[in-house]
Amino acid sequence: MLHLLVTLSLAAVLLAALPVQAEVTVLSPPDYRVFQRDAQNQAQVPVKVKADGAAATARLVLLPNYVGESVDWTQLTANADGTFSGALPTKAGGWYKLEVQVTDAAGQVTTAEIAHVGVGEVFFIAGQSNAGAYGNPPQKSTDDRVVSFIPWEVKGHWSPCEDPRPGGWGRGGSPWPHLGDLLARSLQMPIAIGGWGLGGSGTSEWVPDGPKAYVKGLARGVALWGKPGARMVLWHQGETDAASKVSAEEYARRLTTMIEYVNRELGYNLPWMVAQASYARQTPEEDREAVRAGQRLLWERGVAFQGPLTDDLIGPLYRSHDLIHFNQLGLTTHAERWFAMLWAQVYADPPLQTSQSPGSSATSH
Repeated sequence: MLHLLVTLSLAAVLLAALPVQAEVTVLSPPDYRVFQRDAQNQAQVPVKVKADGAAATARLVLLPNYVGESVDWTQLTANADGTFSGALPTKAGGWYKLEVQVTDAAGQVTTAEIAHVGVGEVFFIAGQSNAGAYGNPPQKSTDDRVVSFIPWEVKGHWSPCEDPRPGGWGRGGSPWPHLGDLLARSLQMPIAIGGWGLGGSGTSEWVPDGPKAYVKGLARGVALWGKPGARMVLWHQGETDAASKVSAEEYARRLTTMIEYVNRELGYNLPWMVAQASYARQTPEEDREAVRAGQRLLWERGVAFQGPLTDDLIGPLYRSHDLIHFNQLGLTTHAERWFAMLWAQVYADPPLQTSQSPGSSATSH
């Protein structure tokens, strides 16, 4: 028994003599975070870690079978609050693995990593239910470079894109996972999608002076992600306005007010793409046409890019049992039409030549 106690005591002394490894916590970026690329086809990827140490470095390693370029070890700056921070200039692509090394005063190195970091295209979705996850069945991206995020939270809860998307409203299906697949495969970079599809919402509820002022939440959400925070806002809405007999001029005025508000809040011009959507079974055709005319005014006046038409995707071929929200074919076709409009106007050859683009008085890269 005495021998056992001596052995245990000796073991305790030896363990106590071993250096204690510092704990390293990566505060940002979170796993699956995608940063919007700039006009130089890259982004400054911010890194912040909390650790007890004398020095810290970070690098981004391009994972196998992805497009991009690794970033070598970069020294991080020590801050007074016990954190280290810095920015890594990173070419569009990924996934990248973030690796961090923290060295203490004794020379001991502690490491940490984040498995997925990307630089690519970020989209904000806005509108009513057919911009959200109210279709059937739920959809899931097949390309692992497509992710969803909650736009009004700093950490964002970034995750692989699957309906119902976090923060996307609705518990069914949306066109966005499939759109993400089409873009990721064509651009060979990660795609991030976040935003709101507020069921039954009209433009009167979105404008900044309206009773709910949903556009203020949209502006705050985009502002969280820096500059440029996103490529574009994709707007699909109009059914409620048609039922409310909103005129073409009033519809165009409300959207213009919203876009101008967001740009003022951000301090830069964020392009919008506005779909042609007004269909509801009980709404007279003349009221639908008034809303579609308002959407066309936005394109003609250079306020927004022309989005896809979805009013012809009607009946049981494209709509689910309620004949309002899209079924599988409707969701797929909806996504393909968004892709076609984006590719023709934003990514066409020469790519991303969007100076003087709708909603912008300067380059919108």
